[in-house]
Amino acid sequence: MLKAILFDLDGTLLDRDASLRAYAADQYDRTPAFHHVDKPVFVRRFLELDERGYVWKDRVYQSLLHEFGVEGDWEALLADYVTSFSRHCVGFSGLYEMLKHLRGKGLKLGIVTNGFTAFQDGNIRALGLHAYFDDIVISEREGLRKPDPLIFDLALRRLGARPEEALMIGDHAENDVQAARQAGLGAIWKENAYGEPPADADWTIRQLRELAPIVDRLLP
Repeated sequence: MLKAILFDLDGTLLDRDASLRAYAADQYDRTPAFHHVDKPVFVRRFLELDERGYVWKDRVYQSLLHEFGVEGDWEALLADYVTSFSRHCVGFSGLYEMLKHLRGKGLKLGIVTNGFTAFQDGNIRALGLHAYFDDIVISEREGLRKPDPLIFDLALRRLGARPEEALMIGDHAENDVQAARQAGLGAIWKENAYGEPPADADWTIRQLRELAPIVDRLLP
């Protein structure tokens, strides 16, 4: 019987591409040193260097300053990112309707995300997600990081569910889908355009609204 659902954050609940694009455009507007570069060029290069969040911004900003020939303080740019990104966070379409539906079914909900505690917690709060989730596991705070199966075990213990009573939903084939399956959970891949679909996903969804009918079929 399904009792709990775990979610990844970036690329699953948080539309990270849209959020980062909005942030980069805003930072460009507030940083005259970059204005000799067209805004679309700056934003596009920011996202390319970011590599879906797998390159931390110290390296991104150092690369941007070098490539665009700007004498600037990458540490100040990074500090701005850390403090200002959350103001640009947007969730995927159907996010809150989906969460309300799952809460209405009596399911326990958790977030399992890699990242820095203060930064990810700020983004989660910006989206208003604390109101919907019973527990939030952030890798830095716990000293565990996906794809380590222990991070899923920790989340499920807090939610009072066994692996066979839980699902994991995420967009990363290895960190979310494969890791969850190895930990004994069912896994749903939220499709993205960045890689091959995982072979071991139990289901694949494109939109968050597609999750509700899957869950409904698993409940008595």
